[in-house]
Amino acid sequence: LVGIGSVSAQARAETPMGASELRQQASMRGGVTTESAHFRFHFPPDSVDADHDHFAAQEEVVLAELLSWFGGELSGKVDFFVWNDDAQARAVLGRPLAFAVPETLLVHTSPEHTRGHELTHVVVGDVLKPTDTTRFIVEGTAVAFDQTGRDRTATARAAVRAAGERPVSVVGL
Repeated sequence: LVGIGSVSAQARAETPMGASELRQQASMRGGVTTESAHFRFHFPPDSVDADHDHFAAQEEVVLAELLSWFGGELSGKVDFFVWNDDAQARAVLGRPLAFAVPETLLVHTSPEHTRGHELTHVVVGDVLKPTDTTRFIVEGTAVAFDQTGRDRTATARAAVRAAGERPVSVVGL
């Protein structure tokens, strides 16, 4: 899958912190850490998602589906920071949610974001280790595997038909 990869270089460019600093800065003092087979979940003390075990179980299911699709296993546990919202994360991290740093198995997200998008970045980056990436393919892959079940192609086609516009050519763009 040439061209599928991570956006970690972009993530690093958008923040003055690297992955280890993001992990340390986001330690969520007074928060709750829940471990599962493949994750260390970090929740803030005032977490809006009170059922941490259920959240962890759902992410394990998402991960199993992604690993089945892409093949392979993760090289370690994912540090998965679950912020209440963008404002809370921005106050600590100095940047918006959601993002992943696949090389260090790090995810920062919130319950408002899709379950699989950032995790797809981690799985693809850690399992496939692509050497050639483009943002179009990277983000397209994460959207396609975000685990929402939405058919975004059908939605886009319907919007184009409703607007009476000519179909858009990706090559033409």
